[in-house]
Amino acid sequence: MNRSAPCVFEPGPTAKDLLTYLAALAPGITIPINAEDQHAVVWHGSDALNAEIEGFRQDIRSRYESLLRSMIAEGLLTANEASTLKNPNIDVHVQDLHTVNSSR
Repeated sequence: MNRSAPCVFEPGPTAKDLLTYLAALAPGITIPINAEDQHAVVWHGSDALNAEIEGFRQDIRSRYESLLRSMIAEGLLTANEASTLKNPNIDVHVQDLHTVNSSR
């Protein structure tokens, strides 16, 4: 063992890793969410963008809740366990393609 080498800790499993594991664990259920989703929006101002983002977040939450219901039905989770998993982590990254395309 090289004691002079820095100790590097890998992060835990990614969302993609967890969904792959879940699909293998429960081949009978449909996984209605993805590790990453993309959503195109035509610019109509910041209020419209914020509304689109909130709608997209709600869609992801709804599909996540559907997954939890399927897992309960398959006996993979109890209702009590599922109730502790109600808030998925949703990170939103906005890329302004108009700026990207106009710089070429």
